[in-house]
Amino acid sequence: MKSHAILIAASFALSTAAFAVPKTFTIVSNANAKSIGTIESKTAIETMVGKGQVSGTIHFDAAKGTGGGTISIAVQGIDTGIPLRNEHMNSANWLDSEKYPTITFKAAKVQKNGADAFKVTGTFSLHGVTKTVTTDVGLKLAKASDQSRKMGFKGDVVQLTATFNIKLSDYGITIKGAAVGKISDSVTISIAAIADSK
Repeated sequence: MKSHAILIAASFALSTAAFAVPKTFTIVSNANAKSIGTIESKTAIETMVGKGQVSGTIHFDAAKGTGGGTISIAVQGIDTGIPLRNEHMNSANWLDSEKYPTITFKAAKVQKNGADAFKVTGTFSLHGVTKTVTTDVGLKLAKASDQSRKMGFKGDVVQLTATFNIKLSDYGITIKGAAVGKISDSVTISIAAIADSK
C-alpha cells in the first residue's frame, strides 16, 4: 500500500521582539534538517507508520501576534516501509494519489497558548475533502548565526511541531479488503519541520 500520509499541521505567530518584522519562512529539508510528516495507525493486529517530506511556507508578524501558512505533502512520497502497502495506499481504492496528489493544511487563525505554543485553526484537505481542524503547534525561533549558516540555513530559523487526530472515513476513505483490521479509521498525524527566512 503506498502511503498514507497526511499531513497536516500548522503554524505561526511570534512573540519575541527579536522577530518584530513580518517574515516568510520556507520549509526546508537538507543533510542537517529533515522536515517530516508522519501518519500513524494502530490496531490490535498491526501498527503502521508512514513518513514523507513536508513542504510549504509560514508567514507571521511577531509584533501583531498574527500569522498563517500552508504545509503540504505529496502522497506518492510517503513511505510505510512496505513497497506493496505503499502501492495499495496510492491506488484509486485508497488515497488515489493520481487524482489527489497532495495533502494540505492551510492555517487561518493563530492564538498564543504559552511560551512557544500556539493554538492554530485552519483547513485540512485530504482525498478531495476539506475540513476545519484545530491543533496545538509548537514554534521555536532562532536568529541567524554562524552555526545556522554552517548547517545550510539562510536567515532566521523556525522549528515547528504539531500533532492531531483525524478519521479517514471523514475524508471519504474506507478500509477495504486485506487492510481491514490492519489499518485503523482513526489515525494520528504529526509534523516536525524546519523553515528558514532565506
